[in-house]
Amino acid sequence: MFVDDSNPPEVRVIPRHQRPLVLVCQAMVGEVSGGHVFNQRMILEAQRSEVPLRALTPEQVLDGEGAEASVFLWDSLDIPLLAASGITSLQGSHGLFVHFLPFENPLVEASERLRWREQFDRVVAHVDFMMTTGVNARERIQGLWPQKPCGLVVPGVSDDFSAARPSLQGRSPLRVVQIATVAGLVNGKRLLPLLEMLASCRGDWHWHVVSGLREPECQNDFIAALKRFNLRQRVTLYDALGHAAMARVLADMDLFAYFSAEEVYGMALAEATAIGLPVVTTDVGDAAILVEHGKTGWVFRVGDDAGFQEGLQGLIGDAGRRASFRLAALARGVRPVSWSESLRSMLEFIEPWRSSRDNA
Repeated sequence: MFVDDSNPPEVRVIPRHQRPLVLVCQAMVGEVSGGHVFNQRMILEAQRSEVPLRALTPEQVLDGEGAEASVFLWDSLDIPLLAASGITSLQGSHGLFVHFLPFENPLVEASERLRWREQFDRVVAHVDFMMTTGVNARERIQGLWPQKPCGLVVPGVSDDFSAARPSLQGRSPLRVVQIATVAGLVNGKRLLPLLEMLASCRGDWHWHVVSGLREPECQNDFIAALKRFNLRQRVTLYDALGHAAMARVLADMDLFAYFSAEEVYGMALAEATAIGLPVVTTDVGDAAILVEHGKTGWVFRVGDDAGFQEGLQGLIGDAGRRASFRLAALARGVRPVSWSESLRSMLEFIEPWRSSRDNA
C-alpha cells in the first residue's frame, strides 16, 4: 500500500495569546488556606469570563500535562517541591505567585528562615516574573529580586460581606462580646497563643474560630488548651465556610482578632473590614493599609504581645470604643476590589509574556 502524501494534513498553529494559561497549584479539595481560596476564586472568575485558565498540580505539569500553555503560574506554596524538582526543562513563560514569604516571619528560627530563602532564590532564578497580593509584600519582593518584574493582584472581596453589614440597633452593649478569627490552625497563624491570651482577658466573651486548614499537631495542642483553660464552652470552631456563610457569621460579631505572624495580604482582614468590624491585628501583610490604627482598630507589630493583649482587652471591655471603630470603618467608603477586577489585573500584568513570540 502506498500513502499519498502530496496533500499532507494542515497543521494548525494556535497563536500564543490564545493558548491556555495554567495555574499550577495543589489540588483544591479538602482543607484550604487563604492561598487556596484565592486560587479557587481566580479559576471561577476565569470560567465565568471564558478566560482559558486551568488548574493543574505541579506533578501533572512536571509530567508533561498542559505543555501547550503559553504561561505557567506557579504557586509559592509549592516552593519546596519546585526547588527540588526544578522547572528549567519546561517550555513557555513562567511566573511565581507569592502567597507567603516564610523567611520574613521573625518568630521562625534563623536557620529555618535561611532554608526557606535559599529555596525561594533557586525557584526565582528560573521564572520570568513574579506576582503577589499585598502592596508591602510587592515592595519587599522588588527589593529582594529587583531583576524580576513583580505584579500586584489584590484579592477580591465578595459582595456578600458588604451586603451583610448589620444594623446595630437593638444590640445590647452589655451582651457577651463576640470575637471572630479566620485563620488556619497552623503555627504561623498563632491561634494557640491567642487562645492563651484570651484565657487571661477579663470580661464576658465568646470566640468564634473559622479554620479550614488544620495541622494535626496544632489542632491537638489547641483542643488540649481548651480543656486546660476550661474554655470549651466559650470557643466555637468552624470548618471552612463559603463567602455567604462567612458573612453571616461575621455580621453577628463585635470584634475581629488576628494574631498571625506571617501574611502577604490578609484576605480575612479585608473581609472583616468590609463588613465593618473593629479589628485588633498584628502588622502582617497589608494590615496597616486595611486597618487604620486608632480609628478602625489597633495594629501592633509582630512580637508586641503585651501591646496586642492590652488592645484586645481594651476592646473587649469598651463597647463605646468598639462602636466608634465600627462607625469609622463603615464611614471609610473604600470600595473593596471585586474578584473580576483581580482577574483583570492579573491578565493585564502577564499579557507581555502571554503574547510574546519568543517561545511561540
